[in-house]
Amino acid sequence: MSLLFSVSDLRDELHAFRELARGMLFGNSDQALHTAADDLISISRRSTPCRWQIHSANPVVTKHSVGSYMPDDEGALTVYADISFVWMLEPVRPPGNTQAAKRVRLNGLGSTVIRIFDGLPWKPNEATEIAVWKMEIADTAAPGTFFHVQVHGREDPAYFPAALDVPRLPGVLNSPFACMEFALGELFQAKWPRIAMKDSGPGLRWRSIQAYRHRRHLEWVTEQVSATSGSPWVMWKAAKPDEGLFLPA
Repeated sequence: MSLLFSVSDLRDELHAFRELARGMLFGNSDQALHTAADDLISISRRSTPCRWQIHSANPVVTKHSVGSYMPDDEGALTVYADISFVWMLEPVRPPGNTQAAKRVRLNGLGSTVIRIFDGLPWKPNEATEIAVWKMEIADTAAPGTFFHVQVHGREDPAYFPAALDVPRLPGVLNSPFACMEFALGELFQAKWPRIAMKDSGPGLRWRSIQAYRHRRHLEWVTEQVSATSGSPWVMWKAAKPDEGLFLPA
């Protein structure tokens, strides 16, 4: 199963997130996002599929949250997140057209990994990884919902062992940058909304792209659970969307 995305939408989404989040990110994160934007344009000029990614060795890293993951900064921990992703993208263009593709097809691999650390981002060797989850867009063979979240398997076999792929929780986020916003919103319960709700240039671009995708996603889910027979959950779990679900109308 695959999904089509507009190259210009992905580029604009990335740039809008980069501008909105710049003050919330640490270290080389801004450069990692800039490189991902350049890589997307390079992929659009290719003739074969290619991985688009921010590698786990050079992730986007948030600033540290001093208990701000709870209201009134009442959390007991000082934490930060690092976020990486990999999407397998195939440029899509009419036969014989050698110009840069205006669309890309996500096909078979679409995973964003969020890791939470107890510690400070400028002391990564002293930080302790305390949580990991993946936000994923499934392939045809995946047994969970098409958009889902998985708790990452751990080496300790007593608790969420690596061999246990469940639960696959239904997901609503549909791009790496939406997942990055989710992480910021979780770690900075008060500060991120003050930034994200501004009707500025990048805020307006971000809202336009995200609102359209969320509407299309929720409309699709509504169609699945409105079936006239059988379990709505089973229908939703088995459903795969049309590949043009998120293309601009």
